[in-house]
Amino acid sequence: MSLNERSRLQGTLWASHSENPKAPSRTGVFEILGHTEKVHVAAWDRNSADGAAKCLSFQVELSRDLKYFGIMKLNPERKTDNDPHYCGVLNLTREMDGPTLNVRGYDRGFLSIVIEPCS
Repeated sequence: MSLNERSRLQGTLWASHSENPKAPSRTGVFEILGHTEKVHVAAWDRNSADGAAKCLSFQVELSRDLKYFGIMKLNPERKTDNDPHYCGVLNLTREMDGPTLNVRGYDRGFLSIVIEPCS
């Protein structure tokens, strides 16, 4: 199994309370819609390169050898409760201009995440 430009995932990231500074700050298990398998997701708190925005870098692990990486940034255009707190992308390849999926995150004391095709 692998992800492609039509893949849809959803799940929740919960705060993890590890003493290890390199450990993820949030972890969760996501569902790939249309499949029965669940996948592990881990996220790390980061600051943007200019220090202006809070970010979460994350990885979706389908297997030990198959991982996808992405980033979510705080949404500066959030105006209503229906707007996501975080927006970002999940890279489907290691190429800078490769295909991606859109990521939306809603902060409800935990992060509810939706990953879906770019429109």
